Amino acid sequence: MQDTSNSYGWVSILLHWLTAIWVLSLWFLGNSSQSLAASNSASLSAWHVSMGTVGIVLIALRIWWRWRSGHPRIEGQSSLMHGIGKLAHYAMLFAIVVLVISGPLIPWSVTAPLILFETIAVPSPFVARLDFAEQIRELHFLASTTIIIISTLHIAGAFKHMMFNDDETFIRMLVPRKQ
Repeated sequence: MQDTSNSYGWVSILLHWLTAIWVLSLWFLGNSSQSLAASNSASLSAWHVSMGTVGIVLIALRIWWRWRSGHPRIEGQSSLMHGIGKLAHYAMLFAIVVLVISGPLIPWSVTAPLILFETIAVPSPFVARLDFAEQIRELHFLASTTIIIISTLHIAGAFKHMMFNDDETFIRMLVPRKQ
């Protein structure tokens, strides 16, 4: 269950894939809601907001677990490459936190309630600030773009390790290494 100095445990593996599915689903729902007709867009947007809100618990658990467990190192990996990997990981987590915080601020900044699961309305604690709403919307978009870019690099790096380095990097996120 626990991470070791050179391997991820089942908890890290599960949190990694749940977070990946959650982020990909939110990106798909958010992107789709922007490109559909208004009637379909509202439903997708509502699911995007609801899943984003529920995922706060997931991302908080993921950050706590990584902080508690550290970053296992690949055998033979240089300090520079390990540091770059950690930096990319922290940048992704930071961008996710920005999304989780900025998401609710978008409707709240125009005094609209946050609608969860099309039934629960969480009223805005703010007065209307249209200039702030636009800035928050831009920040939300920038953070989502950052996640897409870093995730693409992350996936490319995993494939590089699998195809060219012929090491266990990819496998470590599927099954814990036997001691």
